[in-house]
Amino acid sequence: MKLKFIIFSILLLFLTASADNCAAKTDKKSNWKNISLPDKTSRQSKMLVGWNGRRLVVKLKPKAGEGGYSLAKRVLVPEYRSLKTIRKYSKTRNLYKHRYITFPLKVINGDIRSSALKASFFNDKATNKYWQHRVTYKWETTSMIAGLFTKKGIKAGNLVRFNKMRENGNILQIGDIIKNDNAYDLELHILFVSKDLRRKKIATKLLNYIETNNLNFSKIFIEVAEDNVEAINFYQKNNFVFLNFRHNYYRYNDKNIHAKCFIKNINNE
Repeated sequence: MKLKFIIFSILLLFLTASADNCAAKTDKKSNWKNISLPDKTSRQSKMLVGWNGRRLVVKLKPKAGEGGYSLAKRVLVPEYRSLKTIRKYSKTRNLYKHRYITFPLKVINGDIRSSALKASFFNDKATNKYWQHRVTYKWETTSMIAGLFTKKGIKAGNLVRFNKMRENGNILQIGDIIKNDNAYDLELHILFVSKDLRRKKIATKLLNYIETNNLNFSKIFIEVAEDNVEAINFYQKNNFVFLNFRHNYYRYNDKNIHAKCFIKNINNE
């Protein structure tokens, strides 16, 4: 009888521990955050952003009927915009609208990247002197922060010296503030006003808002189809200067169209 009681007690303890472990797993907050972007049809394109144990990544699904080339054009930056990149990260030749593809941030275009960073680092903010990053997660490193929040050429050492960080930046604590005084270069992807609302200076007001409410960039880049005369005139009127061509950058109605690239310096640089 005593032996049966001992066996029953051990079994009860095992079941209780198992239940506690299941509850702990259930209560654990998900590492993934939802982000969404409106596409050209005004529908929301839903995605996930999170830490995969090695780096910050974005998970997204192809749209119905979307092939590799179309997906690359929609989500990748120009230097990685190829079918080869899509196949590398999808690990398959076929795309499925119900299956997520995981991309590192470095290959993702500016709109998605910006939304992913805002969703992940919601305590960050711009001041009139610098970008202020607040350490939010245990997995953050100074090198990762430099890679995500500074322009090309700025390394972890620059942040360490500017912020006079402890232990050469090797020890970060949640809540630490890291300031970055190196301005970004902003690439403006879309500035669109409906035809029935044009000639009311709405585009000018939108552009002015971008220039005066984002304090951490020194230049704005924009690409415009070479046959979009109205848009080209607008940007030149607003002090954008022609920079170069991007050949065959757009494709409309089975026809390749070159893009004209313009640049505007901000903050009197």
